[in-house]
Amino acid sequence: MTDWISFGVHRARRSGIFSMRRNCSTLYFKVLPYLYCSNREVMKRTLILLRHTKSDWGDFSLPDFDRPIKKDRVDDAKDMANKLKSLDLYPDLIICSPAKRTRQTVEYFCDKLKYDYDNIEFDKRIYESTAEDVLQVIRETDAGVKTLMVVGHNPSLTDLANMFSENSIAEVPTTGVVWLEFSIKNWEIYKLTPCKFKALLTPKTI
Repeated sequence: MTDWISFGVHRARRSGIFSMRRNCSTLYFKVLPYLYCSNREVMKRTLILLRHTKSDWGDFSLPDFDRPIKKDRVDDAKDMANKLKSLDLYPDLIICSPAKRTRQTVEYFCDKLKYDYDNIEFDKRIYESTAEDVLQVIRETDAGVKTLMVVGHNPSLTDLANMFSENSIAEVPTTGVVWLEFSIKNWEIYKLTPCKFKALLTPKTI
């Protein structure tokens, strides 16, 4: 039981809802939901890795962070969003790099997948990240989330996809999607976590 309490306190601190108080009942009720999560049964969880749509290099004065997507590639985002809709891949949570091109890309997916843009979690760690950085962000996801979408960049998304792919992926292209499935209790995913590689979807193949 002590281990469960420690786990619950740890998860509550990560989520920003835990504060040290002398009132034991307050501590109990704030940590209780996380104790439940620690004892969850194994369930199927879907991870969707989405690379941003092709960015515009027309203005070299712009910092990399502020580069927008190319106007003539917007249809790539719309078509991929429609593809995910047809596959019933509706995210419970979207975590996105705060760069302009990822923010613009994800708008089209929110529209098609009925996801409230205001509920997106923008995480700076995904921008200029390694695969391990992205994995750490994923691990902090609440266990109640069954389908998670992460919107980010290369090379981290390609490197992460290759952790779970039997065949080497040279590059996840712009607006490319990696669809993964796990049977796990929570989002504590590591390189050796068993995974079903469902598909690599690209604008040219959908």
